[in-house]
Amino acid sequence: MHPLVQIPESAGPVCITCNLPEVKNPLRHSATTLSGIDLGKIKNWQDPAISKDNPGVHLPNNIIVIAHRSDSSGTTNIFTTYLANTSPEWQKQVGKGLSVSWPAGLGAKGSEGVTGIVKQTPGGIGYVEC
Repeated sequence: MHPLVQIPESAGPVCITCNLPEVKNPLRHSATTLSGIDLGKIKNWQDPAISKDNPGVHLPNNIIVIAHRSDSSGTTNIFTTYLANTSPEWQKQVGKGLSVSWPAGLGAKGSEGVTGIVKQTPGGIGYVEC
């Protein structure tokens, strides 16, 4: 009998993308801030949590529009596993997996769909495979 060997055949990083044309510097988002955004608790780009993560960056007074995958995906699994591992509140309310019940935002099929929502929506934010 031969031992079973599991070999990963692919891997892909997950990136956070935003539509804030007036912001010229890349933004930083702590795990706490990201989970707050995706839980629907942080609703404006001028929220103190985002400002704390990005000192000196002038943030617009825009509503945050969350885009997420509506289909089952490894990208969702990677992103929600990160949120679940870093945010007890996320773990308790949403959890992790290929598909989750999102507490806020607009769903789209594939990273292309998420990118489309973010690109068309000032103040948009989403996670995509990059």
